This record gives sequence, structure tokens and C-alpha cells, in this order.
Amino acid sequence: MTEGDLISPGSIAKDWESSELVDLMSIVSREGNNKCCAYLLEVLDTLWDSSFSDKATGYCTSKSAGVSKSFKSSFMSSISDVKWVLSSMDSELHYPKDLYHDCDAVRSILGSSAPYAVPKVRSEKLVSDIGFKTKVTLEDVLEIIKLWRRCETPFKASIMQMSKLYAFIWNEMTTLKKDLAEEFCSGPFIFIPFFSGSKHGDVVSGMFLSPNEVHWKDSTGAMDQMKNINCQHLSADLSRPLNKTLYSFYPNLHDFFVVGCGVHESPPLRSYLQILQQLSSVKLPSQAATSVFKVFLQWTEGLKSGLSPEDVVYLKESLKQIECTVLPTVQDKWVSVHPSFGLVCWCDDRKLKKKFKHVDGIDFVYFGELSKDDKETVKTKVSVLMKTLGIPALSEVRYFCLFRSLHLSPFKSGYCSTEL
Repeated sequence: MTEGDLISPGSIAKDWESSELVDLMSIVSREGNNKCCAYLLEVLDTLWDSSFSDKATGYCTSKSAGVSKSFKSSFMSSISDVKWVLSSMDSELHYPKDLYHDCDAVRSILGSSAPYAVPKVRSEKLVSDIGFKTKVTLEDVLEIIKLWRRCETPFKASIMQMSKLYAFIWNEMTTLKKDLAEEFCSGPFIFIPFFSGSKHGDVVSGMFLSPNEVHWKDSTGAMDQMKNINCQHLSADLSRPLNKTLYSFYPNLHDFFVVGCGVHESPPLRSYLQILQQLSSVKLPSQAATSVFKVFLQWTEGLKSGLSPEDVVYLKESLKQIECTVLPTVQDKWVSVHPSFGLVCWCDDRKLKKKFKHVDGIDFVYFGELSKDDKETVKTKVSVLMKTLGIPALSEVRYFCLFRSLHLSPFKSGYCSTEL
């Protein structure tokens, strides 16, 4: 019987109530005695089917019509309308309707990190009568993710479990309200582990990122090189995931992330600078040189389309910073074009390289073992990018190199510093 139903004159109501239970619920909920609350739920669970289930419903019978309508009994209201049930996620007391029953239908979607009623109830009748949730809706998922984001400690989950959750969302997208879909994508909801070397079934720590903070795949291979990094080799204050390539974690969910959530197919060109900074913190230059070359190829193409004038200025100014050591060199060092690293240039003349490679204060950008075609690409295409970014060719600064080899100052001899 709903609140809108009218009770006709002369109707007879059969209700169940317990003043002792009302007093008990008031005491345990007010005092927040978790042990008593847990014990009370155990008692009700044990006795429900045999002693209490028939008292969960009241009936109102109309004398004139001879029809009975059911309603939630006062006895049931004293149990279901009070905050007294413990949750598996915190130490607070909750309304029963706000908690989940730990069952396959819920656990298959939300895993172990859902607010389950504690202790677990065995009586199916009690689960139904008290109002524990036994299925998951999209609205529920949105609220659960908000709850996960508020966790004071790093959230833990397995990629396998989160894949099931995202698959559930994607399957329900056809009926998803537009405003709810926008709310999903407006905040961080994509779980990314801090370290990506674990198996998909392993429970790992991570954080939630927004669609604009991640990408589907990286064609340069830079992110792939950070897949199996041992966390012991990283700085203790690392608070962001290294690998933000979703294909590494959720290879079967391309359409959900890219089509449904608007995730970039590949990293924005400008963001590759940060990726290289991360890569240089965990790999030797000789190990990462090929990936750096591929990034430079991406930037080279970006000069035509993809990199704005502001992006180019940003990259050039960043490479001048002493801490932006993203250039691998022949000496297996990470450097920037900051003066403290000496003269950093790229080799366009093998004879000059042999002549100056052992001179102090001169180093050459190293792109790995390049094929003949790649070497030609460096000379004809990548060279334009490097000149734009302030990385000169060896032939352009050979006089400077000559002065360095003779331990002379090029500036006292009339050398023009603008040639750098």
C-alpha cells in the first residue's frame, strides 16, 4: 500500500510492532555500538525465516470491498528506516537500503570494493524484506565510483574486475541518460594502476583519471617501455601512474573508452614531452633512444598539422630547462639544451663526428641504431624540427667545436653565439 492509497472508513488494519525493538534500535544506532549492531543482524538473520518474516508485512482490509492491501509493518519500519547496519567499506552505520547484499550479481560487477552489509546475511527473505540491494544500476555505479575516489588511502582493484565494471557500463550505454553519461565522463573514473607490470587478476593500487588524462595507444613505444618497471627503482614520492595507455590494461574496451567516453586515440603531441620525462627517469638513454626518435618523428609531422605555434614555443622553452633531460646522447646521458650540459647537437657529418666526439663539452643526440632510410629522414625532415627546437647540426657549429678542441673561447675570437 502506497502513501497515495486512501483508507476507506471501516477498514481494518493488521500491523506488527515491537516497542522493545524500537528502543533497542534507538540505543544501538545512537551510541554507534558496532559490535551490538553486528550481533543484532546475526540474531535477526538466524531467526528471521522462522519467527519474523511473517511480521514484515501488514494488511489493510476494506469491509465494504472485502479487499486487502499490504503495507510495510511498523515492526519492519523500525528495522529498515534506521541507520544501524555496518558496511564493509567503513566503520559508520548505514540505512539497510544503502548497502549491498554480497551476492554474485553484485560482486561480478563491483568486486570486493562495494559497501556490503556486514555480517553477510544468509536469509533470502531478510535480504528482500530489509531492502539490501541485490542488483547494480548505472546510477549505483556512478555513486560507487564517487565513493572510491573519496578513499583516503590509494584505491585497490584488479584490472580484471574493473574491466567487468566498464563492460557493464558500456552494455547499458544505450539506455543511459545523456546527463548521466556526461557526469560519468566529466570526472576521473578510469582506474589506472600506479605500476603496470602486474597480472590482470592481481589486486593493485592505482588512481582514477579523467578521459582527457589518458589515451588509447602510443605508437612510439615510449609507454610500452614503462610497462614492467620495478617500483623499487622509482622515487618514493611517485603519485601518478607512469603508463596511461589504456590498451595496455583494457585491450577489449576500445569502443567504450574512445567512442563512448571520448578518450584520445593517441597522446596529444604536446604531452609527449612529459612522457619522455617519465621515460628518462626509468630507462637509460641507450634503451630509450629509439622511442625518442619516434617521438621526434611525431613532432616533425606535427609541424605541418597538430602542433600549434604555442606548442612549438612550449617545447623549445622546455628543452632549455636544466631539469628537462629528455635528449639521449652518444655518451649515454640524458641532457637538455641547457648550457650546463655543454654543446648538444645532432650529427650530420660522420667525419666531423670522429674529429670532435672526444672533445669535452660536446655531445651528440643519439637516436639508436637507425636504418639507412631513418638516417635520411633525420637529415631531410627531423632536422627541421631540431633546428626549430634549438638543437643545431654539427656542421653548423663546427667552428665552435674547433675552438673547444683547442681550449679557446669562440667568443673572444669573434664567433657569433647566435649560430647556436
